Amino acid sequence: MGSIITAHFALFLVLDYQLSKTTAGIGFALVQYCAENVKEEKIGMAMGFASLFMRAGMLVAPPIFGYIADLKGTYESSWLSLGIIIFIASIGQYISLKKL
Repeated sequence: MGSIITAHFALFLVLDYQLSKTTAGIGFALVQYCAENVKEEKIGMAMGFASLFMRAGMLVAPPIFGYIADLKGTYESSWLSLGIIIFIASIGQYISLKKL
């Protein structure tokens, strides 16, 4: 099991988690990434982990998003926070893949 959780796969899961908070998500990129970077016999497990992170983002984000909006009285802070988190996760993924 340890061989499917590499540094860049873990960053991809974080990015997937963050982007799944939006309505679009990145399911299409997830399938392609797993197909190209995971051993054939481990694809099912990799897709399971990736789906877990994606669904966790869909479950956890809306209450947090609403809580921030209620706290600040506007949705601006919620969207700004989401944008910053996605940007940081994207930069981390870019740096991780650049090292390969």
